[in-house]
Amino acid sequence: MPTPQLFPSDCLRFKSPTQRPIVSAALCLLVHSGFFSIKKVHQLEEEEEEEGYILTPSSRLLLKDDNPNPNLSPLVLMVLYPVLVTPFHLCGDWLRMNDLTAFDTAHGLWG
Repeated sequence: MPTPQLFPSDCLRFKSPTQRPIVSAALCLLVHSGFFSIKKVHQLEEEEEEEGYILTPSSRLLLKDDNPNPNLSPLVLMVLYPVLVTPFHLCGDWLRMNDLTAFDTAHGLWG
């Protein structure tokens, strides 16, 4: 298994000073959710430890890259595709109407 890539917390470059706390909060949420984990690293012996972010096994499934390992990125893209998601949001309307399917309620293609 290849060595996981570590992203030091100071590798991000910000154009505005207001971006740092927002990105830090987002990374904290992603760590709490399990998409990243925090790892302490030494880059040089004389430097002190710094924090870095590393991918977890579940987040590696979302990567879209050239390696032969299976990933879920096509599934995530399909699940978030608006044409497929909208009918689920309109199931209540579909039950109140006389349409054949929820897809028909959302897109009106068969009417």
